[in-house]
Amino acid sequence: MVQLNKTGKVTRAEVMLMIQMLSNSGMLLLNTIGFTFVKFPTQLFFGPLTGVFLLAFEEFIQYLCFSLLSSLIAMFCFRKQR
Repeated sequence: MVQLNKTGKVTRAEVMLMIQMLSNSGMLLLNTIGFTFVKFPTQLFFGPLTGVFLLAFEEFIQYLCFSLLSSLIAMFCFRKQR
């Protein structure tokens, strides 16, 4: 950030790090807020058994997003330039 203040430009590594951090934060927010807005109305209208199904589905999505997608984003952002 010191370099940004002096020249007004950032390096490629800083840009990729920002992309990686923003995408991981976005996935976390989407998972937290998105499932909250889906889970409560679904349980209200369809009963508590669907809540159990949604909890299992939410865990699956968490593992998929935070293991697979985070690894793919990190591989894309931190690969060595040619």
